[in-house]
Amino acid sequence: MTFLASTPKINLGITISSFTIFLWLLVHNSSANEYILSSIAQLAICLLLIPFIAWWRTQLTQSYRRYLRQMEVQMLKNQVSQLTEDNQRLAQIVHKDNKLVTAMASSVLEFVEQTPHLSPEELSRHSESMHRDLLSLSEHRQEALQQLSGTVTGQFHTGHMMVDSILHFGQKQAREHDISLAVNVDMEFWNSIFSEIDEEQLSHILADLIQNAIIATKSCVKREIIVSLASVDAKPSIGISDSGVDFPCVVLDKLGFEKCSQHLSEGGSGIGLMDIWQLKKNAKATLLIEEFEDDATCTKQITLIFDKKDRYLVLSPRKKEIQDTVRRTDILICDRDYRI
Repeated sequence: MTFLASTPKINLGITISSFTIFLWLLVHNSSANEYILSSIAQLAICLLLIPFIAWWRTQLTQSYRRYLRQMEVQMLKNQVSQLTEDNQRLAQIVHKDNKLVTAMASSVLEFVEQTPHLSPEELSRHSESMHRDLLSLSEHRQEALQQLSGTVTGQFHTGHMMVDSILHFGQKQAREHDISLAVNVDMEFWNSIFSEIDEEQLSHILADLIQNAIIATKSCVKREIIVSLASVDAKPSIGISDSGVDFPCVVLDKLGFEKCSQHLSEGGSGIGLMDIWQLKKNAKATLLIEEFEDDATCTKQITLIFDKKDRYLVLSPRKKEIQDTVRRTDILICDRDYRI
């Protein structure tokens, strides 16, 4: 628990715990004649558990919110860094093009001026030479563009073939339904993810999450999906945001226990969510489901955080509705309006 590293909060927890232990010792060492004192002490112990549990749950929620803020800041920094690099590469391309295009324009004009004075053989030879130069220029620009990040070219070059294939296929499926699919990758993600899962598992989980997001989004007016592969404090996370409909409460309640899907009529089977839950259990990861307000770019986000906490969290503005329906005990439901 990261909040245990904070001295003021440790003092509060230790105070409550120490007083509880003191009362327990008092009860344990009291004689039978001190029945009233013993009863009061036992009652005090029970009452102290209430603020302690409330404090623990509050600090746990705050800890995860701090982690999410750090992850969002890290993702934004990565995007800024990626865009800066892309701008630098584009500036280099424009700089080279200015020189090359000027040189080629001069060569073409010179060729046009000399054309009336050239024999057919010379004309053919100069034409072929000009053609080769233009092809060389075109190939040079294509190679330079291919070095740009996927946010500019729409291509994915993570260095992991299976992951690239899944992202390419997901983007192709998204385009078929007029869905915008963006991918944000933190290069630190690759340094830590494979100590948790292998590339095949990563590809499998990405395929399931992207497929679920496409099914949830394709019938909506606003169609956006964002794939985020990030790492904060060496804790990798896989997140998929989309502008589709929220998870029904029954799905949140049955997730991991049985196959469930809100899109059975559109090709959903619920198997993907079962696979996600199984991976969460095996890796002892945190499964976080966030739901956003109506004016947000995306309506929800599902994230696997590989932090060895083995938790199931839901942050939603419809907290009461979910609490009234979901009966499982391993879920922590928080309101989006909660203030730290």
